[in-house]
Amino acid sequence: MFSLGQLNRSAGSVLSPVLNEELTLGALRLSIVIGVMFLAQGLMQLPAGVLLDRFGPRLTIPALSAIAALGSFVFGMSQGWLGLAIGRALIGIGFAAVMSGTYVLFTRWVPADRFSVVSGRFLFIGGIGGLLATTPLAASIEMIGWRITFILLGIATLAVCVLTYAMVRDAPDADAKAVAPATVSLLDTIRGVGEVLRNKAIWPMLIVGICIYSPSQVLLGIWAGPFLQDIHGLNAIDRGYVLLAMAMAMNTGALIFGPLERRFNARKAIILASMLLIALLFSLLAAIAFASLWQTIALFIVIPLVSPFFIVVMSHAQALFPRGAAGRAMTSVNMFAVAGIFIMQNVTGAVVSAVPHETGTGSLTGYRLVFALMAATFVLATLIYSLTPEIRHSDRGST
Repeated sequence: MFSLGQLNRSAGSVLSPVLNEELTLGALRLSIVIGVMFLAQGLMQLPAGVLLDRFGPRLTIPALSAIAALGSFVFGMSQGWLGLAIGRALIGIGFAAVMSGTYVLFTRWVPADRFSVVSGRFLFIGGIGGLLATTPLAASIEMIGWRITFILLGIATLAVCVLTYAMVRDAPDADAKAVAPATVSLLDTIRGVGEVLRNKAIWPMLIVGICIYSPSQVLLGIWAGPFLQDIHGLNAIDRGYVLLAMAMAMNTGALIFGPLERRFNARKAIILASMLLIALLFSLLAAIAFASLWQTIALFIVIPLVSPFFIVVMSHAQALFPRGAAGRAMTSVNMFAVAGIFIMQNVTGAVVSAVPHETGTGSLTGYRLVFALMAATFVLATLIYSLTPEIRHSDRGST
């Protein structure tokens, strides 16, 4: 199910040139259509948390994901940008509980000191969807069109809803109903988040959370495809190959960061180093990506490789609190992070749209400004995150 969600998340770079060519959306409306999924997903985090507490992941994930299937159908049948945006919003609502619900399962099935490692493996396997959102999606659009492709994705989502309900168990002792439904209201959840927010140690993490998913989602999620088309003249299939390499790099990074945290017994230091490296890579994109296709491809691949540092951010968030509040801490950060994708994609869309261009989605100057903005954002994010206390595995017992 997470893989299907990742496919929709990462589909923007393949879809953007196609939608712009067929429906003439323009950069700003295009960024709204692609990004509204993440706004809806972020706003749905608190209600999804209530449903997970009341009914458990086994029921909540497939029930909500049926809404994502509906969104795929709406998207595939829409004739204008508003219908496309509604479809994407429904997809975002539908997949809102998949990651947080899986993290709930991990807290019940997995030892605490292996949380990052298992999360990384989950993201790696789920990253198959990111791979499918590249060359396979481009090939499907070429063969049968984007509308039929998304209708078929809706059917696939419904099928996986059934499989999820049939196979997932909420706890190891599920037959004995070890995990009883909780009587938690939305107000209780908001109060719980309020308790988390009163801990000032998490404030820098929440601010930075707005951009922690953006390295991959600004590139792989929306602008890499249009950039490769407009600046380097790559066709849909060749763009798909580059996006496939980017998705593979991101999956590899997901496997690396969990063990990296355990090996060095550090969270904050790994996060700061990763964000500084991302700032440097985007600076290089702004400076030289227009000059050479191979330099562009190399930088486009390394950025997704480093971007799964957010795995360590989630581990850091849950480590700041006692185990009973760890879930609320991760939900709070994830709410900011998912909604932040919408913010970053629309800010960058406004930048691309503001610079005049004759053909395609954007101009060279517009893209370079986007890359420079991302570099500056991550320099600032590094400074803000430096205010967060380090929590090592050996410190966990005292939190």
